Amino acid sequence: PKTDRTQVMLRAARQSMRIVSTMRACRLPVYRLPAAYMCTEVKLPKKRPGYLSGYNMFVKEQSATMREASPELNQTDIMRKCGAAWKALSDADKEPYKAQAEADRPRIDALRAKWDEANRE
Repeated sequence: PKTDRTQVMLRAARQSMRIVSTMRACRLPVYRLPAAYMCTEVKLPKKRPGYLSGYNMFVKEQSATMREASPELNQTDIMRKCGAAWKALSDADKEPYKAQAEADRPRIDALRAKWDEANRE
């Protein structure tokens, strides 16, 4: 089915990472895309970024593993299992995840500085 060019451009604007491939898929010339849509800069989050905890690092690692092991589970069940597994860990087992979170703080500090600069009133 033919797609209206403006609809393609709006869809591409919403999905900025897929601009060129969307244009090519609809067989529209890429060079005609306005420069405003060619955003290569990383967009800052709407909310000020917060620090990640050891629990967040644990969930990032475990949720992917659980999803592969049991694809029938929905997100709520996976999070329930992650929470139970975190509670079952000893303090010594939690320490590597807390260290990971601490090592990630400079990255978050840099993001926060950019966010503060962009949202200064």
